[in-house]
Amino acid sequence: MNRAFFQGRITADPEIRKAGDYDVCDFTLAVSGKKDQPVFVKFTAWGSNARFVEKYFRKGYGMLVYGYYDISSWEDRYSGDMRYKHYFVVDGVEFPIQRPRGSTDAPERQERQERRRRAREGTDDEDYDCPPERSAPPPRQREFYEEDMFDREPPTATARTSTSSPRRAPPPPPPPPDDDDDGDVPF
Repeated sequence: MNRAFFQGRITADPEIRKAGDYDVCDFTLAVSGKKDQPVFVKFTAWGSNARFVEKYFRKGYGMLVYGYYDISSWEDRYSGDMRYKHYFVVDGVEFPIQRPRGSTDAPERQERQERRRRAREGTDDEDYDCPPERSAPPPRQREFYEEDMFDREPPTATARTSTSSPRRAPPPPPPPPDDDDDGDVPF
């Protein structure tokens, strides 16, 4: 099976060129190699994949690419030597989960947040349907265990003044045995 999947960052802005009636986009992806050294992998996208890459990706953007390995060979017209090109043909491209480095959509995100805030406060002139605010869950409280009853008082909301943990008192002795020896079974 000749199938490969890559996740990395595109090294230059992709550009489309024409090959007959087809759109072609050649690009290089920097992927993580041994000891986090980048490995540069060449890709060729055709048709709609080429248009998609050119439209939505720029230098530094992360992308997920899958395709198959291919080799092209030709004879050099000047020297007559055989030349080879190793690359991957793109079958599909997806957006990564993480944001691209140096993303410039921060002002747009701030504007959306500001519109939501104004809509919640009722000071927005636009009709903006704002999702309801979520309240934070209540803070977790420490459970009170039976063995704690003998050491210290139940936990309170006051903060400790000492940074060292309190010493635990030894557990109380067991109750004395029952001296009624009339042959009764103890249960």
